[in-house]
Amino acid sequence: MKKIDTLSILAEAQVRIRRGQSLEGQAMIGSLAAAVIAYDEAVALLQALPLEGLLVRHNLGLAWMNLGNALQKQGTAEALARAVCAYDETIALLAALFAQEEPMLCNSLGAAWMNRGSVLQKQNSPASLGEAITSHERAIDLLRRLPLADDIAFRRNLAAAWMNHGSALLQAARPPAQVRISAEEALSLVAGHENEDVDFAEVGLKARIVLCQAMGGLLALAGSGEAKAALMTEASDAVDDGLELLSVWAGRGGSRFRPWQAHLFRFGAHLYRAHQPHFLAEFLLESLDPGASSSAMPVTAELLALAREALSLARAEACHRAIPEVGTVGAERLMQTLRDLRMAEERLSALHPAVGGPAPAGSI
Repeated sequence: MKKIDTLSILAEAQVRIRRGQSLEGQAMIGSLAAAVIAYDEAVALLQALPLEGLLVRHNLGLAWMNLGNALQKQGTAEALARAVCAYDETIALLAALFAQEEPMLCNSLGAAWMNRGSVLQKQNSPASLGEAITSHERAIDLLRRLPLADDIAFRRNLAAAWMNHGSALLQAARPPAQVRISAEEALSLVAGHENEDVDFAEVGLKARIVLCQAMGGLLALAGSGEAKAALMTEASDAVDDGLELLSVWAGRGGSRFRPWQAHLFRFGAHLYRAHQPHFLAEFLLESLDPGASSSAMPVTAELLALAREALSLARAEACHRAIPEVGTVGAERLMQTLRDLRMAEERLSALHPAVGGPAPAGSI
């Protein structure tokens, strides 16, 4: 009987895994398909070896993990179903080694659970969302055991697991108070790292978007008084911190986060319009007018359209509220708010006439 050369086969499999990672990094339809083939070949090579000891089992688990990642990026229904199966294989292989309590192994196993949850979120059915939440909880349970001070990747993965958990809760329409807890856990873990590490910044920005949506739900349920004011402060802080972080990375020439800029800006504009319209003009100008703030964002047609819509709606809503008695504090505040909104609209139009255009329908 021919003796199996384990080390040679391991080496061949690792060559295919590295090739798959290189192709996956190109993130094109053809390269992702080629990456899947390379990972499939690595899996086939490793499955021919006896699953004895840590080395073969760990490498096979990572091959399955990489295969799941490439399939998830393909994004078709068939690929997503295969990705769940690939992560299940990873989890089964790595869980069998978990008794060894090796931190890197625990990190890989937690990542597999987290990736599995992300795929299930993309499938977006009631059953898959419930399973996604459970998967993220399994990831959190594993990753929170790691010595976070020993490896920055441990902290980043735990933060991502909490952020994904909040996102899955939100997607499954769970109570906003639960979503808020998960988002805040993620933000506590990325604090102090976001301005220097781009991956921490990505987790932090996504967590703020999740937190903002949770705060919107909580504000809708709140009455008035101190509790609502506290919610408003937390929500506006999340928007301001997120936009400031975007400004930091934009100043370094990065465009990676640009898609999330509009999400935060839209929420901020809605937040002030709905709950503190007297501060809306200030928020818009500080966000878009370099004369008002050194951290103002580069204006795009999308951002300007959002600002003009918010101004138009706020002015219409102010005029349709019950008019306070002339001479009262309420009447003066209303008039000042209307003046500020008109001034902000004129300032933005003057600053950016090329992307101005007509105000949205409903303007007065």
